[in-house]
Amino acid sequence: MDKKSGIMIIFMILHIQTNSVARGESDEAVHVLQIKHIKIENYSGPINADVMRLFENVEIMESINSNYSPSRNNFFFALPNLKKIHLYESTVEIKINDDISQCCKNLNEMIFVRNGADRKTWQAIGREWPLKTLCLIEESVPSFETDLINNIHLENLTIYHSGIQMIDNTAFEKIFQLKYLYLQKNEIKSITKEILAPLEYLKVLDLEGNQLEKLTTDQFPFLPNLEKLNVANNPIKEINLEGIKEKAPMLSEVDISGIEGIDVPEISGIKFIT
Repeated sequence: MDKKSGIMIIFMILHIQTNSVARGESDEAVHVLQIKHIKIENYSGPINADVMRLFENVEIMESINSNYSPSRNNFFFALPNLKKIHLYESTVEIKINDDISQCCKNLNEMIFVRNGADRKTWQAIGREWPLKTLCLIEESVPSFETDLINNIHLENLTIYHSGIQMIDNTAFEKIFQLKYLYLQKNEIKSITKEILAPLEYLKVLDLEGNQLEKLTTDQFPFLPNLEKLNVANNPIKEINLEGIKEKAPMLSEVDISGIEGIDVPEISGIKFIT
């Protein structure tokens, strides 16, 4: 075991024990095999798979301001029960010959915050794991093109404050099972029925804080499960949702708060938040 990894293990165990005592859960040492959630902060260097195997029952890995360089084997393989990965301002270097598709079969949630990852990273994540939830916050995603995220299992997608300007007409074809789509605080100027057409399971569409200039019924395909639509704080000049119930029969709430100079529609069965 290398010195850095040994120090990191001691830190993780102490961090978990301290938190357990603070919460009044235990005043005894926690056995590493009982640990379900590890949190690593301010670490830089490799992580050996033999080290991480001590935490083989971990389900949540949280990393803050850390950078992991390649080691002789991929440490993810040592965490067979891993369900959630949360990376905050952290990077993980994977060797080219690592087949990451063979690890983390239970992984269903990934959150990235200001990690500076590139398009290839998002494409790889989309292909390799059966994720249900993917969240990108303050990353760089200027365009949402076909195959950017390719994961038929995905149900909850958030891309927040990441600079999206354009969404390709086929962007959602491979993630058609989405139920919750949050694209707040980007630079999206328009949304069309062609873009939304694959999303027949969609329940929530959140476009708050973009650059939309209009909201009209002809922008929507048939969305039988859509319940909530949020277009708050967009520079919208035109709203015409006549006949929207024919396109979205389950729609019950539309948030148009922060939009000035428009008439609030009155449509039976829909609450407009202003």
